[in-house]
Amino acid sequence: MSLTARERESQARYYRAHREEKLERSRRYREAHREERREQGKRHYALNREEKLERCRQYREAHLDEQRERVRVGSSARHARRFHAPGAGLSYEQWLEILHAALGLCAYCGERGRLGIDHIVPLSKGGEHDASNVAATCLRCNRSKKDRDLLMWMAQRMRPRDVVRG
Repeated sequence: MSLTARERESQARYYRAHREEKLERSRRYREAHREERREQGKRHYALNREEKLERCRQYREAHLDEQRERVRVGSSARHARRFHAPGAGLSYEQWLEILHAALGLCAYCGERGRLGIDHIVPLSKGGEHDASNVAATCLRCNRSKKDRDLLMWMAQRMRPRDVVRG
């Protein structure tokens, strides 16, 4: 039996008017039947284990890139805490904006590939851990720069044949 638009609207009004009461009633029920609900959940999982695991696997596959980036931001935050770095921090959303602006290219060498977080002014040298001090760089550039100042690193990277003599 399906409801008419009028009946649905009536139910919606009732719910809005009595929302807090319904929420409180649900909370009391959950508290009173905690063990029963837990056992019911275990039985449901046992009956549907394979389907649940398959859904989890599909979700992980579909969101693998997102998870990698979230882990990258979290690792960067732990690194910053280890150095007691100042700054507002770097959120996942800010990192995505930086990646989007980079267009998949390393900020230092311009190579296309998987990009990581590099602090332009190294945390060990007093750099801040926030979006204004972060660049999206390839692994090769990030590892070779280490904790050096950006300009010093770039100068050391240049070979004599790259220098124009006048």
